[in-house]
Amino acid sequence: MGVISEHLSETGKNDGRSWTFVSNETHSPSSSEISHPGKEKDQVSVIKGFSAFDDEQEKSIKLDKAGIDEALAIVQDDDEFEHSKAEDARVRRKIDMFVLPVMCITYGIQYLDKTAISYAAVYGMKEAVHMSGSAYSWLSTMFYLGYMIAQYPAGYLLQRYPIHYFLFIASFLWSACVLLMATCTNQHGLLALRFLSGIFEGCVNPAFVALTSMWYKREEQPIRTVAWYAFNGVSIMVGALLGYGTGHIKGSLPNWKYPFLVIGAVSNIWSFVYIIFPKNPVRAKFLNTREKRIAIERVRKNRTGMETKRFKFSQALEAFKDPQVILLVFYNGMCQVTNAMSVFSGLIIKGMGYSGINAVLLTLPSGAVAVGSMVFTGVFAHFFKKGRIFLCMFVSSFTIVGALMIWKIPDSNPWARVVGVWFFSPISSGNALALSLLSSNISGYSKKVTANATMFLFYSVGNIVSPQLFKPNQVPEYIEGIQASLIATCLFEGVLILLAVYYMYENHRRDKFLKGHPELNYTEKNEEFFDKTDREQIKFRYIW
Repeated sequence: MGVISEHLSETGKNDGRSWTFVSNETHSPSSSEISHPGKEKDQVSVIKGFSAFDDEQEKSIKLDKAGIDEALAIVQDDDEFEHSKAEDARVRRKIDMFVLPVMCITYGIQYLDKTAISYAAVYGMKEAVHMSGSAYSWLSTMFYLGYMIAQYPAGYLLQRYPIHYFLFIASFLWSACVLLMATCTNQHGLLALRFLSGIFEGCVNPAFVALTSMWYKREEQPIRTVAWYAFNGVSIMVGALLGYGTGHIKGSLPNWKYPFLVIGAVSNIWSFVYIIFPKNPVRAKFLNTREKRIAIERVRKNRTGMETKRFKFSQALEAFKDPQVILLVFYNGMCQVTNAMSVFSGLIIKGMGYSGINAVLLTLPSGAVAVGSMVFTGVFAHFFKKGRIFLCMFVSSFTIVGALMIWKIPDSNPWARVVGVWFFSPISSGNALALSLLSSNISGYSKKVTANATMFLFYSVGNIVSPQLFKPNQVPEYIEGIQASLIATCLFEGVLILLAVYYMYENHRRDKFLKGHPELNYTEKNEEFFDKTDREQIKFRYIW
């Protein structure tokens, strides 16, 4: 835990100068520790008369060179801005109406795209393309190889270019890959398209973590993160019904092609919604001028900023050294070892003695369990401001129960073992809570996109390893893969305990430090939008 004692900086004032204090309790600032963030602020083209904010004024915001949050160009101009709780609630409702549904539906559709392969598999895809025994596992592995490769480039591009256009291009291309899978005649074509799908879908999770922190207060983020993540469960149910329905199509094509054609077409059409999706609250057309300012003020207390367009390598380096990032990364990697169940659940249930079409239908309750656990965790996190990590541990423990049920219950009781498959679903709600920690507890835009990319790189590693643990010689029930999921769950629960201890320790350390240095307990105008990291803000407190 030696990393925890690393230097913590905070912007302060001393004799009219702006300086950075390095928080070692026995240390005093020297001349070499004085910086001037005001120099960057001076480069911001301030929007005068925000009440008349128009397209020409939007073009005058030149923040990419300054490395300052876009919101700062607006909030600098009005020191006396106030708004009521009723206005705050009205703006939140508008954001929930225009932003959240797009995120939810997109997340659900991209999950459908990923799992279309499992519906095709039970309808004879493997036999039709002459797929070898291990090739089916490689379809999942290839997807996450592409996903992994995309993380750091996607993180950089998400910061440099408008997020809505980037999401449009990515979603259009990954849905095109799904459609093309229906044309494949051999396993090599499927493997190549799965790899490309992984590359194009690699931006979704990092982008949505950034969007959640951009639009919502910290206390609002868990339930919103859980909301869009819950559409994984909705997709399991919708996918099961689509898979069941396409299994009854009596067309000229083999049945295994229809899941790709139907799901790919829906996804491709939906991608065009991002052409009109707002870039950020400053540019949101569904908000009027005053509401845009309220949207900015709503996220001020987050101290995580909104959006900057200059990549800061110092922040990226800090992300790699931050204990919370390291622990979240390891948690996410191990958590995804359990994710192969989304691909293998239909085959596992089929191996318990059910027909292919009924096996697809029996995956539907997994989605219902996932959605139910999402609702429970979202409501709990909304009303109880602390305890996200322990709630994550609780819902994830159902995977341990489910794995033991599949492993230990005799074959003569298949229904109980099917329930064990369903018990793998609540782990997704725990993963959603972990993502909300990422959006709530990491400040500094470059640090955030780097942490996001690193977390989902390990997300990819976990998903690459996972299907390889479900080996062909384990057919039909893949018991060794189930055992691996059990071990991984126990390990990451230990990591979550360490993360909770770190957050509590760090909050206590900062409280103690401020008591000993009252000269730092002041507020500089608009400091929340200076694009400082959480480790550079002594007033930043971690939510656990």
